[in-house]
Parts: sequence; C-alpha cells; structure tokens
Amino acid sequence: MTFHHQLALLYVNIGNEDVKVENVKVNGLNTTAHFDLLKGELSVDDAPKAVTLHKLSDKSFVGVMLPVANIAKVMSVTIEAGGKIFQYMVPATSKISKFEAGYEYIFNINLKNSSGDLISGGNGSNEGWKPGENEGGDATETNPEIPSGYETIPVNGDTELTTVLDGASGKIALLFASGNSYNFNTNLVIPSAVTELMLLGDGKQQVELSMKSIINTGLQKLSLNNLKITGKSNATLLSNAAEDNLDNQFASDAVVEIKKCELTGMKYVCNWDGNKDSERNTLSSFTVDDCYMHDMSSVFESYGSEVITLTNSTFYKMSGQAIHPYNSKGAFNPTITIQHCTLVSLDKTPIQGTDNGCNIIYSNNVSAMIDPAHSNLSYNTTSSTGEGNYAAKNDDDGKVATGGFKSETAVTFNTDYKVSDLFVNAANGDLTLKIAVQAGDPRWYKSVE
Repeated sequence: MTFHHQLALLYVNIGNEDVKVENVKVNGLNTTAHFDLLKGELSVDDAPKAVTLHKLSDKSFVGVMLPVANIAKVMSVTIEAGGKIFQYMVPATSKISKFEAGYEYIFNINLKNSSGDLISGGNGSNEGWKPGENEGGDATETNPEIPSGYETIPVNGDTELTTVLDGASGKIALLFASGNSYNFNTNLVIPSAVTELMLLGDGKQQVELSMKSIINTGLQKLSLNNLKITGKSNATLLSNAAEDNLDNQFASDAVVEIKKCELTGMKYVCNWDGNKDSERNTLSSFTVDDCYMHDMSSVFESYGSEVITLTNSTFYKMSGQAIHPYNSKGAFNPTITIQHCTLVSLDKTPIQGTDNGCNIIYSNNVSAMIDPAHSNLSYNTTSSTGEGNYAAKNDDDGKVATGGFKSETAVTFNTDYKVSDLFVNAANGDLTLKIAVQAGDPRWYKSVE
C-alpha cells in the first residue's frame, strides 16, 4: 500500500548574515480541511489564518501547508528579527505560484530596512519530497500596525507620489517614512484592483501629509494611522461619487478606520460629493480613535454607515454638523457611539441622526461652546443613553448645550462649570482640563503634561 502526502512542505530561509530570527508566520492561506477516506479527497475550508512555522535554526523555518491553487499576492510572510518586523508578499511574478500536495517549496528571503538596504545576503535551492520550485526575494522592514496579509510599499522623500500605487492590487499599506513631509499635488486615486488600503506614518511622531482627496472605486477598507493630514478648504478628504460617478465610492459594507491622526483644513473628512439624491453604498463602520480633528466643516456628512464610533478624540472648531449620516440604503437607524471625547466650538448641532433617527451612546465626554442657536448636542434620535459627561456653561450668558437626546434623563451631565472654569484656554485651543476628572479626550486630562 502506498500512502501519498496530502500536504505541501514549506521552508523559509533567511539569507542575511549575523541575524537572529525570532519568529516566522505565513499569512493569508487556509489552515483547516477535511479528508474523505473513502474517496481519498481533501476538502479545504475557506478559513485563512496565520501559521507560525517551526524553527529549525536561527535562520531556517519549516511548516506544512494545505494545497492551494494560487499564492501570488495572497500569501505573505511576516518575520520578526532583532526586535523589528519584516514582511514579504509573494509577488505576481513568483516562480512558486501554488502549493501542490506532496511537493516541497523553499523561499529564500533577505531582510531589508525601510530604505531598501540589506540588514546584513540570500540565494536558493530545493529538494525534498517531490522537488517543487524555490523562490528568492526581499522582506522589507514594516510596522506592527500593518495587518498580516498586506503588501507594504515604503514611501520616502524620493518617492513619486503620483505613481506610488501604479500596478498595485489586493491589500496595500503605504508606509510613510518619518522625518519627511509629503505633498500630494493631485488627488490620490486608488486603483480598482486595490481592495484594502492603509496610509501609515512610521515612527513615534505623526508624519505630515498635505493632500486634497482620496478617490476610490469599490474599496473594502481604508485605514489612516499616525498621520497629520492638512486638507484643502473646498475639498473632501474621503471623496465619493465625484461628478456623480457612482463607481467612485466605497464598497457596500466597507470599513473606514482613522486612528492616531490629526486632520485639519479640509471641508469634510468623509462626504458624498455627488448628487445628494443618488443611491449610495452604506459603510458597515466608520471609526475614529485617538484623533484630533479641527478647523473644518464636519467629519461625516451625507454618507451612510451602520455604525459610527468616536473614542478618545477631540473635535474642535467646526462650522457644520460634525456627524450627519444620510438615509442611505439599509442604514436608516445607525448606532452612533461617542465616548471619552472633547467637543468644543462646534457651530451647529454636532450629532444628527437620519430622518429615521439614530441610536446614541454618549458617555464620559466633555463639551462646550456648542450650537449657540439651539443649545443641542443631538437631533433626530431614536434612543440615547450615557453618563459621566461634562457640559460647560458659556461665560457670558450661562447657556449650555445638552439637548436633543431622546429623553432628557437618558444622558446625564454635570453642568456646574463655566467654560473658563473647566478649560485652560478653550478659545485658543488649549482644552486642558482644570479639574481632575477622567472625562473627555485623555490627551487633555489635568494629569497629562
């Protein structure tokens, strides 16, 4: 009786000298299957998951893989070495295009820093069960914020920004090197073959970008992280349906995440720039965390999302409604969560639901100088809950904005303080609290210097 291997054998070798590799993971491939003993058939489940390879030595790792018909632009390898993270994405030109049962495959990878320099060498060979192909390539130093399965494109001061995404496809991370500022002279147009995109500033300090609009066609996920983006006063950063081209919009149920960013100067962060009566896709979620957004009209206007979440962030000096989702398709009653945020100097009612309302969770926030015409924080709400909030009274007339929620007692506020008693200098942007409470954006806590 002859038994045949139902799996493929994968070796990953690191070619650099004087490098100790702690961990190697393979991402993007399925990891579970069922074998029919009577038919002798293997059925692979559609459940991609990262696989940690077995360590043979400091620079050699091995693992068994399920058969797969295509690994190019699907499989990536994440390598941890010397306290840094490197990523290799199998290119479209790879000699290894698939994994067949019973075959052995070898990837020989060199580690390079973000400038493209070798950390310290590489080549290739194969042998094994049945000889499969071998592939050599470079793994580029990356950032731990980049999800597995993304191809990292390093961006530095010499990068031509107008063509940086030419030929890109799948999941892409643009990693902007620290120490430079970047100016996009034209809109950043995302190729339709790109399904997910992250713009990420490397290093501890936010990387500065100056740009007009990011235009996409059916993007499934967009992430902005560790960036200071200065926009144009007449433009939308995440623009959709430009000139009523309905192809220029996010995919249905797409995800938008903005984290550790400062955004300023644009008219809107996310807006429907086309005909307001046009049918449009609905995002599954729009998330803002640890951000400072200021000097603009609004954050989210006339677009749709089932869930909108704002946490640990500041919204300052906005002339329009900060959050104003549109009645788009299924998102007739979105859930809007605002927690540990600071809202100051917002000229209009900052949170408005659709014509069918919205469900608001509003907790541990600090607000002042809101909607002088109506003294409302929200409008068109279906349900609302929340506690631990502070709302400051105007110094001159004593007015305070706490209205508009579904029930006057559903969301509770401390209104004992005037603006000058609660903030160091709210009119000039110093929103540091004078009192020792853990409410609002943590960056303004009294204990934070």
